[in-house]
Amino acid sequence: MKTTIKTIVAAVAMVCLSVTKSSAQKIAHIDFDSLISIMPEMDSVRKVSQEFVKTLEAQLIKMQTELQNKYQDYQANKDKMTDLIKQIKEKELQDLQANIQDFQQNAQGEIQKKNEELGEPINQKARNAIKKVAMAKGYKYVLDTSMDNVLYSEPADDILALVKLELKIK
Repeated sequence: MKTTIKTIVAAVAMVCLSVTKSSAQKIAHIDFDSLISIMPEMDSVRKVSQEFVKTLEAQLIKMQTELQNKYQDYQANKDKMTDLIKQIKEKELQDLQANIQDFQQNAQGEIQKKNEELGEPINQKARNAIKKVAMAKGYKYVLDTSMDNVLYSEPADDILALVKLELKIK
């Protein structure tokens, strides 16, 4: 009876060990930001983004020049103005300054939105390549190490080189 129980316990232990080993999950990691930065498509994204920024900067300079010219005109002629005209001119200058500040804040948001819009196809291409490599190599999870959330990873599980091959990046 004791040998039967020992045999059953040993069999259960063997089954548990084999299930544990077969369900071990492979995990890889990649620095997603590094991958994106070396993709050739990023060159065109950078150019389009820089042109967009230059357009916004040109508009900002135009607005600042208008403010400066109106302020200089106000300073040169304020002694000749009535109190009502001074108030109107001061209000106009304040409004122009507020418009410039609003434009600067909105421009930052527009730049970020444009960069996200331009970068999304590249991000998707990179994600697809990572998924393809992970599936081919049997990885269940791929962690992004660019965010410094991974405290330790073995270099052997870094799939950056494999994804670069998939994307035909040297």
